[in-house]
Amino acid sequence: MHGTKLNWLKKGISMVTAACLMAAVTVVSYAAVSAVVLEQRMLEDSLLLYVKHSGEEQKVQAHIGTESGVKARVTDSGDLSVVTWLLMDNSLSISGEDRETAKRLLTDLVAGRAQNERFNLCTFSDKLTVLLEDSQNYTELKVQIDQLEHEDQETYLTDVLSELLDREMERDGDEFVRVIIISDGVDNNPGGLTREELSRRLKEQAIPIYTLGSVNQNNGQNLKEMYALSRQTNGLSWTLGELTDTLSVVQAMSGAELPVCVEVKIPEALQDGSVKGVQLTFRDGAVAETQATMPFGTVKDTPEEPPADHADPAPDPQPEPEPDSEFPFMLLIVILAAAAVLIVGVVVFLLIRRKKEKNRIEPVELNLNAGGGGTELNLPGELSGGGTMLLINNDRRLILKLTDRTDPNRHFEVPLCGKVTIGRSPSNQIVLDYERSVSGTHCEIFVAGNIFKIRDLGSKNGTYVDGIQVGDVAEISSGSVLKLGRLELMVDIR
Repeated sequence: MHGTKLNWLKKGISMVTAACLMAAVTVVSYAAVSAVVLEQRMLEDSLLLYVKHSGEEQKVQAHIGTESGVKARVTDSGDLSVVTWLLMDNSLSISGEDRETAKRLLTDLVAGRAQNERFNLCTFSDKLTVLLEDSQNYTELKVQIDQLEHEDQETYLTDVLSELLDREMERDGDEFVRVIIISDGVDNNPGGLTREELSRRLKEQAIPIYTLGSVNQNNGQNLKEMYALSRQTNGLSWTLGELTDTLSVVQAMSGAELPVCVEVKIPEALQDGSVKGVQLTFRDGAVAETQATMPFGTVKDTPEEPPADHADPAPDPQPEPEPDSEFPFMLLIVILAAAAVLIVGVVVFLLIRRKKEKNRIEPVELNLNAGGGGTELNLPGELSGGGTMLLINNDRRLILKLTDRTDPNRHFEVPLCGKVTIGRSPSNQIVLDYERSVSGTHCEIFVAGNIFKIRDLGSKNGTYVDGIQVGDVAEISSGSVLKLGRLELMVDIR
């Protein structure tokens, strides 16, 4: 008897330890969500912040200076207008093999563009040459890419980027702007802008820069300087010679590297022309910070002051409100407290259950019902979870296959047993984590009688079968085309 109690005590301690580990993983996952401001633009009375956010939570709190609770509105990356500068170094310093890789990459980028993305296709030497501007036409872009020729010339990337920033200073729209550069590195023009001067300017006029480097015998330091531009502006960098799959760059640029746009309404009291810190705190704990110069508000007429002998006494100064910085910390405390309550509850429940069931044996019920070409097998306890397993024709196993229509190399096969859930979350049977327009758990496919059906699970961008949106449930079959967000999948059931 003493040994039995000791064994249960050991089991209880093991479960507590496991639950604590789960709580720790939850906290680590919470802290792993990140956010960073890629670009910002001040409008008349609001601030646009383009934020690369690794989580899915779109609700956000804004703080400006010591002012908390500032109004903020989030626009999803799928609705974002994007302008992408494609800068190709067409000098002879780019090797022949890298030139072919660069052309293939540029072609893939314009073919896999985001929904509202436009391109400025350029070459450069010591100045910028714009071949096509604000183009969404794949055919004309591909023709220009195929016709790119390399010449014996000097290239000075610092001067070229300075010219690009001058052009972007004149932009008055709300587009998100980014730059993709293919070159062999950064050279300082003796009579032009230095690397240090460019770095200072990028701090004042931030635009994310993505770089792809071509390696030769003498450009190691120049490549490091170019890759540093990407790190400074929160962009990414690749080396052309090591790039085995150009589609990986395309998927990054049309997926995780597309930010959300947060519009922060500047309170009238803060429109004083000063530089203030701005903090965004997403509901999932991610925090993004930047600084911005406040606009000047409308100057109001100052009323005439009453005579000195009738002047009202000056009111006592009111204390400045403290910044609301406890949002993520308080949420962490709530998570840990909930985990502790869960641990205690599980241990108590198991001890009570053990006491009640000590001398009781669960009867096993096995019901075999033949008919209709199938067999129903009801299993007790934890094996069946109270459900029914359907074996079609006793030995037949249905396989669901989904194929990405734009990239047939991406296909997914799973047994169609019960319900098959589809979405970006790793908990689904079919995981589509490479497309941000797909919801965490987007939809499910299941068998009802002899009919295959699909159900939308409250997805943000909807589920479509052969171009028709699924209200709740719709029938599908082999050959049907599913559209989940921007992704199109061909159905094959066998």
